[in-house]
Amino acid sequence: MKGEYFTFKTLGELRGRVAGLGLAGEIGFADDIAPGRRDRAIASPARFGPFQLRNRLVAHPMEGWDGDADTGAPTPEVLRRWERMGASGAALLWGLEAFAVDTPYRANGRQLVMAPDNTGPISAGLRMIRKSAGAPVVIGAQLTCSGRWSRGGVFLMHHHPDLDRRVKGAESSPLMTDTQVEEVAGLYARAAGVAREAGFDFVDVKACHGYWLNEALAAKTRPGAYGGGLENRMKPLLMAVEAVRRGTDAGFPVGVRFSMFDGIPFEEDPAFRVPGLKGRGRPASCPLPYRWGFGTNEDDPTVPDPAEPLAVMGTLLERGVGMFNLSCGCPYANSHLLRPTETPPVDAYQPHHDPLHEVATHFRLAALAKLTHPAAAIAGAGYSYLRGFKFHAAEHNLAAGRADAAGLGRALLSYPDEIRRVLDTGAAPSARGKVVCTGDSACTTGPRLGFTSGCVYDPAYAEVIRDMNARLAGMGLRRK
Repeated sequence: MKGEYFTFKTLGELRGRVAGLGLAGEIGFADDIAPGRRDRAIASPARFGPFQLRNRLVAHPMEGWDGDADTGAPTPEVLRRWERMGASGAALLWGLEAFAVDTPYRANGRQLVMAPDNTGPISAGLRMIRKSAGAPVVIGAQLTCSGRWSRGGVFLMHHHPDLDRRVKGAESSPLMTDTQVEEVAGLYARAAGVAREAGFDFVDVKACHGYWLNEALAAKTRPGAYGGGLENRMKPLLMAVEAVRRGTDAGFPVGVRFSMFDGIPFEEDPAFRVPGLKGRGRPASCPLPYRWGFGTNEDDPTVPDPAEPLAVMGTLLERGVGMFNLSCGCPYANSHLLRPTETPPVDAYQPHHDPLHEVATHFRLAALAKLTHPAAAIAGAGYSYLRGFKFHAAEHNLAAGRADAAGLGRALLSYPDEIRRVLDTGAAPSARGKVVCTGDSACTTGPRLGFTSGCVYDPAYAEVIRDMNARLAGMGLRRK
C-alpha cells in the first residue's frame, strides 16, 4: 500500500534498501548529477543508431486515450501532450504514442491511427514539437496492431489459459489464419509511408506489452507457419519490418520497442484486501511448463529467460534494425512488471513484494542486451519508480555502459520539463503542475474507468480526476 515501500528521503536511505534486498549489483546510483562535469553521461552527446543525440534521455510513448474517436487524428489534448514532450528536454522522442496501423486494431476507441487522411494533422503536430523543443530532437512513430486487445475484433495468435477469459469472446474465437497474419503485417507498409510523409525520423515497430507482435513471439502452441519454434514465431515481426521498408525505403531507420520478459499474468489475491485497497498480486493459475510467454522461464514463469529475446535481437541486427527500446510485461496482465509502483491502477493489485525488484529486472535485462549485442543502440526503462533519484540511476547505468539511453514515460506527465531542469541545474523543484512522479497510477486508472489519461498533479485534468475519484469512491476504493 502507499508508503509501505518508497519512504526514502535521501539517496543513502535508498541505497541501503537496495543493498538490503540484495539488488546492489543491479541498481546503482551516481552521487552527483549536477551540471559542470564534462563526463556527465545523461547530458553527453551520443550516437544512437544513425542519429546523433544531444543528450541520452528519452521520452517514451504516452497515450492519452484522447484522439479523435472517428478518424484517429490528434486532438487539441493530444497536441498539448506532444508540445510538452517536445519541451521536455529529451533528445529522443520514441514513438510519441502507439499509432494503430488501421482503425480495427486500436486498443481503445480514441487511439490514434496512422492513416493517410491524418497525415496533415500529424505533420502539423510534429512541426509544433520541433518548435517547442528549441533544439534538435529525433522523433519516432510507434506503429502497432493491438492483437487480442483490439477494439475491432479478437485477433489471436494463440489461445492463453488465463488471458482468454479476460477478453470477451476470446475463448470461443478462432486463431488468426496465416493469411490474416500476412495481411496485417502488410498494413505496416502503408502506415510507415504515412509516418515518413508526416515528418517522423524513424519508425518503431511495437513488439511488447502483450500486443500483436509480442503475442506472435510467444505463440509456442500455435500450429503452422507462424507458431511453434522461434524461427516461425519471429516471422510476423520480420514481415512487419520488411513492410515498413516497402512503405518507406531501405535506408529509412527502423527501431523496435521490444519485450525482454512477458512473465505470467497476475491477479488480485482477495485474502489480502484492506479497506479502500485491493489485495496483493499473485500469479494466475496456469499449467506448467508455462508455454505462453516470450522471454519467460517455462518452469518458473515469474523469472525471465532472456535466451529467445537475445536471439531475436541478433536476427534483427542482421536485418539492419539497430535501435531497441526494451520493456517487460503487459498493462492488462501484469502491470507491476511494466510500471513498478506501490499505488497500482484500478484494474491491478497491490505489490506482492518491493517494486525495486522490478526496477532491477528492467536494468538487468537492458544491461544483458547491451553486453550481448554491443552494436545495438539500447534504451532502457524502469526509472520512474525511483522518483527524485531516477536520474542518479540513469547516470550510473549510462556511465557504466549498461544502456545507451534512459527513458521516462509517466514521469513526464507529472513534471513535463523535469529532464530539462535536471540537465540545466541538476535538480527539479516542485511547482504547480510540476511534481516529481510518485507512481500514483491515476494516468492509467482514468482510462480504465472510461476517462482520458492525465496526472493528478496537472491542473488541466482537475475535472477528470474529480470524476474519477467519485467513481473510485463508489467502488469502495481510495481516491487518486
